[in-house]
Amino acid sequence: MKLWYIANARMPSDRAHAIQLAKMCEAFIKESMLHVLLVPRREKNVSSPRTYYGLRYDLPLFRIPVLNLYGLGRPGFLLSSFVFALFTAWWLLKERLMGKNGIIYTIDMDQFSFLLVPMLGLPYMVELHDAKPRSMRYRFLLKNACGIITVNRDARTALVDTFGLDEKRIITCPNGIDLALFEGRPDMEDARRMHKLPLDQNIIVYMGRCYAWKGLDIVIDAARFFPERTMLVMVGMDEKELLRLTGASTLPSYIRCVGVVPWRAIKSWYAAADAALVIGTQKNVYSYLHTSPMKLFEGMAAEVPLIAASTPAIREIVSDKEVFFYEPDNPKSLGDAMRKVLEEKEARMRKVRRARKLVEVFTWDARAQRIKKFITHICGSV
Repeated sequence: MKLWYIANARMPSDRAHAIQLAKMCEAFIKESMLHVLLVPRREKNVSSPRTYYGLRYDLPLFRIPVLNLYGLGRPGFLLSSFVFALFTAWWLLKERLMGKNGIIYTIDMDQFSFLLVPMLGLPYMVELHDAKPRSMRYRFLLKNACGIITVNRDARTALVDTFGLDEKRIITCPNGIDLALFEGRPDMEDARRMHKLPLDQNIIVYMGRCYAWKGLDIVIDAARFFPERTMLVMVGMDEKELLRLTGASTLPSYIRCVGVVPWRAIKSWYAAADAALVIGTQKNVYSYLHTSPMKLFEGMAAEVPLIAASTPAIREIVSDKEVFFYEPDNPKSLGDAMRKVLEEKEARMRKVRRARKLVEVFTWDARAQRIKKFITHICGSV
């Protein structure tokens, strides 16, 4: 089995979707599945994905020529993506004319770069990270796909209901984790000294970018309910981003933003923490129902106590046996959960052990093996 993997994404990048892409390609290579990864040629002299992500293998990467207008707003993104779709289709047709066989594997990095895939006469799989609205383009894509991979059960149900798809052609595979990333973590005191964090305060970390769909305004509203001598460290955004997103004028002194950090360095931030926060909101359907948060898996693997929003998406992975839940969009509930995780040492350690055991089934390698079995069942060994 050989996959032609299509992704309209910058590679490499420190964004979560690019990390997921790199780790899945690595896992597909281990399973002897990946023939080539097709991405747009956006910059010159970029880092090797193997070096950037610390991968076990070199990725068989081919950069499709595009008009690099991705940074010029929506019109530039649309035009560049259309050119990427056009030249990707041409490249695949050329491979087919040369007598090469394979299966196209595409992922929903945008809303239309996949449009030509069903017209190529090649078997293809679609990985979706969200439910999709009823439209002709998605109906055309999904009705003709050999199989569909979703990251969330609710998204799978929504796709079946919206497009009348055969449930047997859809598999749910949540996102995953590289357990090796968290080997050799520093102890808490060393990690705090490394990052200039106070040794005499409770530290709760939030890891992630500053996106509106995440519901980050709760951290501002919950500040007055924080336990005493507790600092919330927001890793992945700067102060201006958080203020602009939440509409706050200033941040409390016990909320600190440290900006984006290299992905391979996140283990030391988790090591510095008494607990980690995984946010979700009822105000956004994707956040509440359809996400498969990689930060949840990171916290589980890092063996740090977790405070998580009690959303259906998060509860699909964990229960109160592994994490401390708070009610989404309820600042007082978040403050109470912080206090509970800091005060209940035995419960905290018990949940950490259970979370670490549970996350072992969510490795990228295990995910690739499950997808391989599904593709073989659906398409055969093309």
